[in-house]
Amino acid sequence: MKRCGLMTAPFFKEERNMKIYLIRHGVTDANKCKSLQGRTDISLNEQGRELARITSEGLKDINFDIIFTSPLKRARETAEIIRGNRDIPIIDCEDIQEISFGEYEGLCFGKENYTI
Repeated sequence: MKRCGLMTAPFFKEERNMKIYLIRHGVTDANKCKSLQGRTDISLNEQGRELARITSEGLKDINFDIIFTSPLKRARETAEIIRGNRDIPIIDCEDIQEISFGEYEGLCFGKENYTI
């Protein structure tokens, strides 16, 4: 996958004021058990989908030009739910992909199940 070059992308055809909205992906099962996800490609759970739907409702009147997302399932799915049926392009962008925790991915940092 190519880097998306956020600052040089051809999506910005004219100079104008810009608002940027940063939205974190919804909840996954790994979030709930406090394990390090990093680049492990984990989907949203039902609570995460519901939170994305609530966020979508709150942002329904915002006229987005484009949505950039991490290529990971949880981020992409959150972006798709927030976009809904609006005609807004979603661009997978490695530049904003989660960091890798290497050998620590999947290990738990929660007090009750600490494995790091």
